[in-house]
Amino acid sequence: MDAKLFDGLVRASKAAHVAMCEQGFTTVPHVYVVDQGQLVARVQVRPMHVGEDALSALGEMSTLVAAAEADELLFVWETHDIAVACNLVPLGVWPCLNALVATAAGHVLHQFPYAEARAGVLPDGRASVKPLWKMPLRPVPGAELFPPVQGVVDYAFVPFEGTAAGQVRAAAAYLESEGYTVNFFEPA
Repeated sequence: MDAKLFDGLVRASKAAHVAMCEQGFTTVPHVYVVDQGQLVARVQVRPMHVGEDALSALGEMSTLVAAAEADELLFVWETHDIAVACNLVPLGVWPCLNALVATAAGHVLHQFPYAEARAGVLPDGRASVKPLWKMPLRPVPGAELFPPVQGVVDYAFVPFEGTAAGQVRAAAAYLESEGYTVNFFEPA
């Protein structure tokens, strides 16, 4: 993935995170599917329950990467959000928005820590916060990953069992039927 595409996707993810935090939520974990330097699709995790369901939901996102036979992915998540969803102790820096670039040969973790400034209380009682971005941490090749994040990487590059013609659309249809949000991007 070239720097221009990476920077654009990170900028979009950070902007979405800010908007979500202002509404009392956090970024929904999502995977960008990239093949030969071209953005193919994006899959956003389905609504999930804490525990095993969250682990399954996160891992299933890799289905679209495998079906597309893509050579790269960018997985974006918030550290504390995934830890809570999967009943894990937060690994690494938090609060932090993470962007993992992965191929079958390895991965590089990019971390964007922030402080939370309380922006107010929403009518339903949720706290509205404003992320105050800190200096990004140095990218870490081969970084230790949360088990659910490692699962996304591990399954993304396993050959997909399906017919070549239409397998990406079939995988997308399956994911959408399960509650995931899937978006495709037209080649530039």
